[in-house]
Amino acid sequence: MKRVRLPYAAVFIRATILVFAVAVPLSACVTRAEEGVQEPGFCRQFNDVLEAAKEDFRAIEGRPKHEGLGIWYATVSIPGGTDCLVYAPSLRMYACNLYMSDSESEAEAAYDDAVVSVRHCLPTDWRVRQRVDALGRHTKVWRNPETPVVHVTSSISDAAAYLVDVWVEAPTN
Repeated sequence: MKRVRLPYAAVFIRATILVFAVAVPLSACVTRAEEGVQEPGFCRQFNDVLEAAKEDFRAIEGRPKHEGLGIWYATVSIPGGTDCLVYAPSLRMYACNLYMSDSESEAEAAYDDAVVSVRHCLPTDWRVRQRVDALGRHTKVWRNPETPVVHVTSSISDAAAYLVDVWVEAPTN
């Protein structure tokens, strides 16, 4: 099979398009942040979740959802969140659904709002990694092994519903 080589200009253009595709959502986050999108009380409740992460979220375990599987309803929901759950110490996670519907543009806005809100609540020295792929968008925010890891995800389900979730992992140490 003959290998086709792309000219340097074609490679540069493809790389530029990829960078632009990833940079557009980031600039949208900055714009939305300047507009003051954050829900009232978000940081207070989000910080309650981060504090509970230190003890595997036991402080915010509510009534059981699937006790045999180690899943409880959380007693703390971040603003805009529904079906907020705490997972057993073996998983050591808190999850909260922020959006579920069939509108891609509303899901994108919900994702951007969540990323802005999470980043606003955390110190500026926390690391941020953002990824966009065929499965959706993902932002990971962390500082070190002694602090929780926060994930904001946007994806499409098998039922053609757009989902935006926040996950918080307990510290590994």
